[in-house]
Amino acid sequence: MIAFEMQHYMKRKSQGNNGLAALKLDISKAYDRLEWPLLRNIMIRLGFDVRWVNLIMECVSTLSYFVLNKGQEIGPITPQRGLRHGDPISPYLFILVAEGFSAMIRDYESRGKIHGFTVARNAPPISHLFFADDSFIFFKASVEEATNLKQLLKYYEKASGQSINLTKSSLAFSKNTPNPVRDQLSNILGIHHSGNNGNYLGLPMIIGRNKTEILKFIKNRIVSRIQGWNHRFISKAGREILLKSVLQALPSYAMRVFLLPKGLIQEVETTMNSYWWKGGGNNCKGIIWKTWKLYVHQKNGEASASGIFMALIFLF
Repeated sequence: MIAFEMQHYMKRKSQGNNGLAALKLDISKAYDRLEWPLLRNIMIRLGFDVRWVNLIMECVSTLSYFVLNKGQEIGPITPQRGLRHGDPISPYLFILVAEGFSAMIRDYESRGKIHGFTVARNAPPISHLFFADDSFIFFKASVEEATNLKQLLKYYEKASGQSINLTKSSLAFSKNTPNPVRDQLSNILGIHHSGNNGNYLGLPMIIGRNKTEILKFIKNRIVSRIQGWNHRFISKAGREILLKSVLQALPSYAMRVFLLPKGLIQEVETTMNSYWWKGGGNNCKGIIWKTWKLYVHQKNGEASASGIFMALIFLF
């Protein structure tokens, strides 16, 4: 929610001499490149007991891999860095490393090398947002801050062993940032700038007036799920479970952030109703009794008992 509010503020900012910029980082193979000495030092600096740190490092470092090549076993291969994928403790350890990166940004911010910005008068300034390896850094669109940020990223890459993918990373600027300044900052950071930052955590960062077209991916996900179920024989009870546990849960994540348009909600409802009655898709035969609106009559904001009773008769 904070990331979307920051992007919305940048989109609407058209006045002022100081432009704003948002850098979305993409880290290549974030788990595989992580250096173990950095992880150990961060845990010690955070105050963890040395004995506990040694146990964690034993879990991380005492592993080996074997590779099968044409039926022959090659190995053991002992890694010298990185975290194991699928290990329950790996996400927590990576968050500790991200906390070290956050401390570096806060240090630059305290020394005035990078400045975050606020979206309201009494709101706190925000310079960065981290969610695992999805990182956002906000700063003023100036040559000095872009140069300092590039220096910070180089220090982090050298200390952690990680590599920032400049091709997949992106820059976004506020409206009051001149085009020559945008090109100059993009050249300094080596990152292509775009009008928006694409998706963040599975949701589009910029929402315009045509919300139905932008949020249409919700309906497409539901349709793709239904198409995968159309080739299976599923009973009425099975379809009810899939509707309630799977399809109705798909829009819930987007609804926590955005207010879905009525037209999109009606399209999603129509798609679910069609699957409920027909089961095998629009080309399959099925009996569609009546629309729900004919069953339930609204009176002073409450559904009438007779309408609900008639609906239950037809459904059960």
